[in-house]
Amino acid sequence: MDKTKATVKDWFLLTRPWSAAAPLVPFLVGLGLAFGSRQIEPWGLVRWALGLTSGILLVYACNLFNTWGDERSGVDRMPGVFLTTPQIQQGKITLRQTFVFGSILFVFAGLVGLPTLFYSVSTPDAGGVRFVCDWLGLPETMRFNVPLFVGASIGFLGAVNYSTGIKYKYYGLGVPFVAFLEGSLYVFVVLALLAPRFLTHWFTILFGRHGLVGDVLPDVVLLVAASLPVASLVGVILHGNDMRDIATDRRAGIITLAGVLKPKGALVLFFALHLLPYVLLTGLFGCLLGWAACWEGWRVRDLWAVVGGLLPFLALPKTIGLLKSALHDYRANPAAPAWLDLEQDSGGVHCVFGLLYALGWAICRFAQ
Repeated sequence: MDKTKATVKDWFLLTRPWSAAAPLVPFLVGLGLAFGSRQIEPWGLVRWALGLTSGILLVYACNLFNTWGDERSGVDRMPGVFLTTPQIQQGKITLRQTFVFGSILFVFAGLVGLPTLFYSVSTPDAGGVRFVCDWLGLPETMRFNVPLFVGASIGFLGAVNYSTGIKYKYYGLGVPFVAFLEGSLYVFVVLALLAPRFLTHWFTILFGRHGLVGDVLPDVVLLVAASLPVASLVGVILHGNDMRDIATDRRAGIITLAGVLKPKGALVLFFALHLLPYVLLTGLFGCLLGWAACWEGWRVRDLWAVVGGLLPFLALPKTIGLLKSALHDYRANPAAPAWLDLEQDSGGVHCVFGLLYALGWAICRFAQ
C-alpha cells in the first residue's frame, strides 16, 4: 500500500467530528432541566462549558480507540465492510498514530475537565467534601465535587473499555452501555456541573446517614425519567451502525445486539428505541401536569408546560420517515437489508429531538 501524507482534514475526519452531537444533546437537555433553578451556581455555566468541551474530546478519543480496536480485531478488513473513516486503509495514518492521537485527546479531556471537580462555598464551615482540597492546599472555601468525580470516572472508564481494555462492544453490550454513558450519565454530569452543592446533598442522603431518602427521591426519579429519551436515541445510533454491519461483524466473530437478534429482531428493536422517547415524553409530562392539576389546580402558566411537552413531537415526522425507510429496505431483502444510512439518519433524529426536548424543558422550567 502506498503511503500518502495525511492532511489536517484527514486527522479531523478520523475523530468523526459529527459525533460531537452525542455529548452536546444531553448537555443541552441537562441545562434545560436545570433552567431557572436557584440551585445553579454563578460559575455553573463556566463549568458546564468546560464539561462539554471535555465530553466532546472524550468522545473523539473513544472514536479513535474504536477505529484502532476495529482494525486490530479485523472488523475493518472484512470484505464489503462499510468504512466510516478509511484513513488507515488508505495508508494516510498508521494504527500507532491513531492510538497516540486518541491517547492525547483522552489526556486533554481529563485536563480540561479537571477544574470542574472543585467548587467554592460561602463560608469555611459549609458542608461538602474538603479532604482533597486540604491535600492540594486549596482555600478553606473550596470543596471537592464527589458526584461529578463519580460520574466522570464512570465515563472515562467506559470510553477506555469500549473497544480497548475489556472491549465490551465486542460482547453485544455496546448499545446499552452507550445509551447509559452518553445519555443518562451525561445528564447527571451536567447537573453535577451546574449545581454541585445540590448534587452533593443528594449523595449525602442517598449514601450517607443524614436526611430522608424521600426528600430527594422525586428529584432522582425525575432525573432518571428525563434522561431516558436521550439515552434511547443515542443508543439507537449505535444500533443502526450494528444493523448495517450484521454480515461483516458476524464474519469477524464480533457479537453485537443486532447480530444476535438477526435482521427482523434488530428492526423491531430499532423501531422500539426510536418510538420509546415519544411514549416516555407523553407519560412524563402527563404525570407532571396531572400532579400540578391535583395539588395546585390549573394555572395559565401550565399551558407553557403543555407547549414544552409537545415541542419534541415536531421531530415525529422525521422519525416516521426513517422507520418507513428502514422497513422498506428490510422488505426489499429480508436476509441482508441494505441499511446503509440508519446510523446517519438516527443521528439526525437524535439532534432534532434532543434540541426540541432541551428547549421544551427550558420552557417548562421558565413557566414555573
